[in-house]
Amino acid sequence: MIFYFCLVALPLHALYFAVFGAELPQAYPVWGLLLLVGIFGSGAQHFMTRAYQRAPAALVSSIGYLAPVLSLVWAVVLFGQIPAQSALLGAALIAVFGVLLPFLR
Repeated sequence: MIFYFCLVALPLHALYFAVFGAELPQAYPVWGLLLLVGIFGSGAQHFMTRAYQRAPAALVSSIGYLAPVLSLVWAVVLFGQIPAQSALLGAALIAVFGVLLPFLR
């Protein structure tokens, strides 16, 4: 699964950058951060794929749906962003129904 994500994403990104252009970073710290993002992203995808292989899909998806909520938390903690009320409502809905999903049949 992870291999096919890369197999599809690489030509699509190459096409996009060929059409719209791309500017490569010049600073070495940026390249290091991009490398870390790639490593962590690949690791996260690996563990998500393994989770779907080992656990019921309803349980894994309820955890996977927390990604926007966690992104909201990171935006507040790291960047000091103040979320809109609609974002907080959406995060609350995801959390509540994510908890309820495994119990609904």
